[in-house]
Amino acid sequence: MGNGSGLNISHSGTLLLNDLSLSNTLCVPSMQQKILSVSQRTKQTNSAVVLLPNSFHVKNLQTGQTTHKGSCVDELYLWPTNSPSVHSVRTDSFASWHYRLGHPSSSIFTFIQQHFSLGSNKFQQSDCNSCQISKSHKLPFHESTLKSSYPLEIIFSDVWTSPVLSIDGLRYYCMFVDHFTRYIWLYPIKRKSDVQTLFPKFKSLFENFFHHNIKILYTDNGGEYTTPPHTPEHNGIFERRNRHIAETGLSLLHHSGLSLTYWPHAMTIAAYLINSPDYHKLKCFGCLCFPWIKPYANHKLAPKSAMCVFVGYSADQHAYLCLDPTTGRIYTSRHVNTTLNPPAEVSTAPSSSSLTNSPTPAPPSTGHSEFPPSPPTSTPSPQCSMPPSQPAVNPHRRPQPDGGGIITRSKNNIVKPLKKLNLHVQPFLPLEPNTITQALRDPDWRSTMQAEFDALHHNNTWELVNRSSAQNLVGCKWVFRIKRHLDGSIDRYKARLVAKGFHQRPGWDYTETFNLVVKPVTIRIVLTLVAFNTNKLAQFMQHPRTAHWSALKRVLRYLAGSCDKGIFISATAPLTLHAYSDADWASDKDDYISTTGYLLYLGSTPISWSSRKQRSVARSSAEAE
Repeated sequence: MGNGSGLNISHSGTLLLNDLSLSNTLCVPSMQQKILSVSQRTKQTNSAVVLLPNSFHVKNLQTGQTTHKGSCVDELYLWPTNSPSVHSVRTDSFASWHYRLGHPSSSIFTFIQQHFSLGSNKFQQSDCNSCQISKSHKLPFHESTLKSSYPLEIIFSDVWTSPVLSIDGLRYYCMFVDHFTRYIWLYPIKRKSDVQTLFPKFKSLFENFFHHNIKILYTDNGGEYTTPPHTPEHNGIFERRNRHIAETGLSLLHHSGLSLTYWPHAMTIAAYLINSPDYHKLKCFGCLCFPWIKPYANHKLAPKSAMCVFVGYSADQHAYLCLDPTTGRIYTSRHVNTTLNPPAEVSTAPSSSSLTNSPTPAPPSTGHSEFPPSPPTSTPSPQCSMPPSQPAVNPHRRPQPDGGGIITRSKNNIVKPLKKLNLHVQPFLPLEPNTITQALRDPDWRSTMQAEFDALHHNNTWELVNRSSAQNLVGCKWVFRIKRHLDGSIDRYKARLVAKGFHQRPGWDYTETFNLVVKPVTIRIVLTLVAFNTNKLAQFMQHPRTAHWSALKRVLRYLAGSCDKGIFISATAPLTLHAYSDADWASDKDDYISTTGYLLYLGSTPISWSSRKQRSVARSSAEAE
């Protein structure tokens, strides 16, 4: 340079400037103006440059023709350029470089421009439609500015879906998080539609408790809510709490060894622990526990407790929840002793259920508690049928028979290992199908439906006719029910094809009522007729047996033999119903049981009467009556 300093040269080569080819060109990024060497130009092209005060021109020495002309500006000679259309060509060239380089980002393209002399103009990625379509992503979120000054002012809520159906038939849980206190309310539910009935109850309950109203409710636009869709960041507090609860609940399940079907209990206790509970009353989730059930024992020799697994804290009563793995039943009791033994070490020793055939009594639940208040959650006891337990084993050893003088080793100190208890209880009881598609998958339901359809054909229930356009079509549907024994086992499957009465239209076929709707007063009046028409014979009209036909013949013989008998009713006497009742106190001197009798008159004629002994001993005549 003029002052003797130097500049860095990034690279060199040949440059095409309009119609002028410049060889041995040096690229200096720090220079703002381009400088052309006159001596190098004249040597390479065999030309001469004539410098005038206000201009210059270049001549070819061989032909003598002028090839270029230029002007002088600020005592500098400017090389001539073409028309201004060159600038638009350079702008398009930057877009071409963007396409050639594979649609790079704006920062990468700027870096290439600066280091490889592609020009000084800037190219924005927003100018490329292909980049906007292919590289679209969520915009960044700013720090939340939400502020609350009292509970329930801002509530975050969402529904979490479990991939595993719980043992109680639960698939989801709905959670509410208060912005001010960060308190969590968790409710396991079966269907997402249950939120529509759950939220009004939650709102009325806690608005009455805190004496504040809910101002803002943040959700994620699920089917049960409405807010911007696919934007969980708007519900960030809930998403973070939801992750905390899910990770804590899964850790509890993994450590306890329980099946994933018990996830509602794990998630509920996770929310309880996050809400800063009373640490003096905490129990280890999944540990062995022994609830006190002595007051509900069937006899004095029954055990006072049972081996259970601790699965949480009761929300309705201030007590613990204890799972009996042998029956799948959950006990609610305050008097619970826990151990640190892992649940897999529980023995299948006989319990009180093995000493008697009666069901296990429910444990006591107290109204007083030492636990902190917690929101109500749904924790129904699992309904499952278990095979009968093994008979009780006599703990005393039987006397060893005389071996004829042969002495063998004693087996008194040989103890067989106890069988480990399987805590995974599957609800294997069949459920009633809700649709015909579910019923057709089961052969039992298919055979029941076929029997019902054959019975309808045999009884000529309907008659096929041509449908008229002026007639309304009343459809039909299948109704499925399972009839069970007293012990819960299945008696038989029932399938009925019924008409859809709600398809009737007033003014067309509304008088053809399939199910009469009457007032309760009318039902009470005809209870006697209903009791007569629904007697034992009427209950077995679908599948009568030999005993039922014999009873029917007996009824017919009675009716045929009593045709000449009847009740005299006077035409002049008022047709009113009178009832008389009395009791004879301690009439039987052997057991001192009283006798009760009644008599019904229709007009002046008795129509019904009865006299029978009472079931218990009355201590006075007033008590007997």
